[in-house]
Amino acid sequence: MKFYKNLKITTKLVIGFFIVAIVAGIIGGTGIHSLNSISNEAKILYEKATAPMAQLTDVLEMYLENRIAIRNLVLLDDPTAIKEKIEEINTKSDSILAIMDECEKTAVAEETKKIIQYI
Repeated sequence: MKFYKNLKITTKLVIGFFIVAIVAGIIGGTGIHSLNSISNEAKILYEKATAPMAQLTDVLEMYLENRIAIRNLVLLDDPTAIKEKIEEINTKSDSILAIMDECEKTAVAEETKKIIQYI
């Protein structure tokens, strides 16, 4: 301690600012590391949780279109038109299953996977 007391004020100030700069650098480095970590987690969250919502919206839309097609199927009298509607319904059903398979691959939580398998 005697060594520090014998130093000039300018030297003491330089040492003090140097220590403050080191502490600020450590805090800044920790902050940058945390921001990078948050950025990576946000990317994963988007890819695994948010992006499949668009797929599920498509599934819902196709499901509702199938409902309407089935309702209209009951009202049809022409056998050719009935076959066309059935083919349309089957095509959309296959598309729904394909999209649900893609959603199952991106699901992270086990609960979500169980719900998709149930559907």
